[in-house]
Amino acid sequence: MKRDLFTTNRIFNGIFIAVLCLPIVAQFSGMDDQLVQSSENRLLSKLPSINKKGIRSFVDQTDAWYEDNFGFRNVLFRGYSTMKYHGLGVSPLPQKVTKGQDDWLYLSFEGANLKKTTPLRFQNGLKNLIETLSQKSEELAAQGIQFYFAIAPGKQTVCPYYLPLHVQEGYIPKLFSYQKALLTDQQAFHVIDLSKQLPQGQAGCGCYRKTDHHWNDLGAFWGAKELLETIQRDFPDVPVPDLRNYHQTTVPQKWGAHNRMLNLPIQVDELILKPKHNLTYHQVENKHKVLKKFRLAPEKYETRYQSTSDSTNHLKAMIWHDSFIDRMKMHLNASFGETVYFRRAGGINLWDNELIRKENPDILILEINEGPLARFARGMSRPRAKEFLFERDHN
Repeated sequence: MKRDLFTTNRIFNGIFIAVLCLPIVAQFSGMDDQLVQSSENRLLSKLPSINKKGIRSFVDQTDAWYEDNFGFRNVLFRGYSTMKYHGLGVSPLPQKVTKGQDDWLYLSFEGANLKKTTPLRFQNGLKNLIETLSQKSEELAAQGIQFYFAIAPGKQTVCPYYLPLHVQEGYIPKLFSYQKALLTDQQAFHVIDLSKQLPQGQAGCGCYRKTDHHWNDLGAFWGAKELLETIQRDFPDVPVPDLRNYHQTTVPQKWGAHNRMLNLPIQVDELILKPKHNLTYHQVENKHKVLKKFRLAPEKYETRYQSTSDSTNHLKAMIWHDSFIDRMKMHLNASFGETVYFRRAGGINLWDNELIRKENPDILILEINEGPLARFARGMSRPRAKEFLFERDHN
């Protein structure tokens, strides 16, 4: 009897120790990723080494690394998301993703920190932003560079029809509308509303991805067309894309930015455009070092393209942008002799006079989505506008 009890205890102790060790084994063997791949759209923390910042910094970095990499993290989060989304019908991360009707997912306004923004504070911030942009536009004009400020529309503005009713009629959409009106009414520099040619009403939803806040290829086409038509008024040699030169088709997709945050695959059909003719441009080697504060994959910081067609103009366009430009690139690349892109992310400033001097473009485009623009503008004092937007930061 005692021997049987001893054997039973040893078995249970062995199982208990195995359960404790299994996450560690999964963490270092890659077993977790083999079961459920991480689908987060960011760089996960890396195992740190002791550095000059001291032991406290090392402990903090180790804690961040473990939170991102502990064993079965992806499996546990996938199970949690599946239960909340499919079982309870709610978003697993409501502070980041809003669950709409028919599997439409939206970026949550709760994380935007805009609800406490008063109209007066917001108006003053935008006025300071406009004043600073006007000054920079004048400086660029003196160098022979034409400046364009492009605002990309969010999905919640063009396609609010699948949102919960309280969000559709809430304060934030009105704030975005007011922001756009105030910017486009000023005359000091070009402000381009990239939503201008998108289909009106519920048809506009066909220009956006169901599980992502970005537009699809069709939405990007209309945004690029509006941008290039505006530039064409100043530079007549700039060609404008024609929708008849593209095949429209749909492909099944499992991952968009929003369900990627939830680590929850949702298969939808996505509209894409395929050029009917050969591309008239090619990618060339980058010239600049990636900034240390850049928080995305290094290859996203800078991309460069040159025209391969003799009929293309010799204009050089330099574009500071967010992720909304990515699907516009095939149209923009075909419209300039050289196109240089610099991606904004993390603590990277929106302007760099030294970079402009080195590139010496004919055209400079600053593109931003209306949501981040509103966060930047709220309560932005004049000194903060200058520091945030235009102070050179190469560290």
